[in-house]
This record gives sequence, C-alpha cells and structure tokens, in this order.
Amino acid sequence: MIQGYENLNEEEFNFLIKVPVLITILIGEADSEIDKQEVKWGEKVAHFRSATGDINVQEYYKHVDEHFNEYLDKYLHHYGSTSMNSKEIINNVSNDLKKVNEVLPKLNTELANSLYESFKSFAVHIAKASGGIFQMGSISPEEQELLSLDMINNPNQGA
Repeated sequence: MIQGYENLNEEEFNFLIKVPVLITILIGEADSEIDKQEVKWGEKVAHFRSATGDINVQEYYKHVDEHFNEYLDKYLHHYGSTSMNSKEIINNVSNDLKKVNEVLPKLNTELANSLYESFKSFAVHIAKASGGIFQMGSISPEEQELLSLDMINNPNQGA
C-alpha cells in the first residue's frame, strides 16, 4: 500500500485506481459516444500525472497509469455488451463514482482534497479532448453538465 492510503483496504484502494477510468467513461458518454481522443487523452493525463503535478497524488497516478487500459477495456467491454444507452451508462457510472464518498473520508484531509481536485481537473481534460478547433478544446453542453462531478462530495465541505 502506498503512503497515505494505509487506512484503505485493498478493495477500496483498487476502486480509487478505477476512478479516472470511470470519469473518462462518464465524460465520454455525455455526448452519446466515447471517442478515441477522449480515451487517448485519459491515458496521457494519467501518465503525465504519475510524474508531474501535485506531489500528493503522483504515486496514486503511477498505479492508475499501470492499470488504466486494463480497467478501461473491462468497463468498455461491459457496457458494450449491454443494451444500455448513454444515459443509462452515465447513471451507472455516476452511481459507481458516489462510492468515492465512502473512501475519501478515510484519507487524511490534504490527500483527500488533492484527489478530489485532481478528479475534477481530470474531467475537464477529458471533456476538452475532442471537439473545437482541430478536435481539441471544446466542451459540449452535455459534458459541461457533468464536469462538476456533483456525485463526489467535496472533502472540504464535510459532506
């Protein structure tokens, strides 16, 4: 277990590792289809954050980077093998992301806040991955509605 996550059991830690994948799917499905740019950008952001950025979450993102494609493939296969439409997928993923609210309070406040902020900025990066000039930088109205990740409570506000 990496430093700062000792209060989590293995299941909780593994779930946290999946959160950026879930965010990628959530934002990708907002406009009814996850496109390759969103997936590719999710991989790149996870990799980039494993080496740079907030020191509190670098080690976490190393684990995310190691497992991103594996978990993404599993989720995409799962949702691709169902008859769910985008709205249903978004509802399911949103419900999964609510589980973060059970895990973040088990971490120290600084780490929980760093993760929360990193999740929100991750969502923005995914939303900007397609659309706009040269297919970069534009956020659709559907994506905009989900960017705040309202299903995840801000640790600073004590739920």
